[in-house]
Order: sequence, then structure tokens, then C-alpha cells
Amino acid sequence: SIFVLDREHKLRGVVTAEDAARLAESGERDLETIMIRDVRSVAPETPAKDLFQHMQDISYPLAVVTGDDHLQGVIVKGGLLAAIYERGAVP
Repeated sequence: SIFVLDREHKLRGVVTAEDAARLAESGERDLETIMIRDVRSVAPETPAKDLFQHMQDISYPLAVVTGDDHLQGVIVKGGLLAAIYERGAVP
């Protein structure tokens, strides 16, 4: 997935690899047509135990943003599962 930021590094959307591949196969080039604008996100201080409920039904990594929508990072489901497993706290 590709997170789309504006010039101020604020999150504007996300494009999934699958959607980008379909767009390329169709010969189209405008990512705006496939960009997901209502991106699921959490604050940096969100507890790890609360992240799964935010990630259940999305097909892209979970965005971590500040209160003014600056992208701080992303959380990948597999990475979250590995971190929880390492700490011995499987939900």
C-alpha cells in the first residue's frame, strides 16, 4: 500500500497494491480514481491492545497520525501480531 501525503506531510489517502495493479492493467494512470480517502487511523498513544479492533476490516496498514493528520507511521497486522506474541500476550 502507498500512503498519500500532501506537501505538509498530512495524510490524504491510501492506494492499495491490488487497486494499483488493476489500474495499471487497465491502462489508466490516475491514482486519484482509486485512492481511499477515508483512511482508518489511530493516535500515537493508542494502546496496542486496542489496535486490532481498528484493523479488522481494512485491506491496508493502519495509519498512525497526530491530531493534525501528520503521518507518524503505519502498523502492519503481521508486525502487530509478532510484537504481541513476543511479549506473550496473544489476544
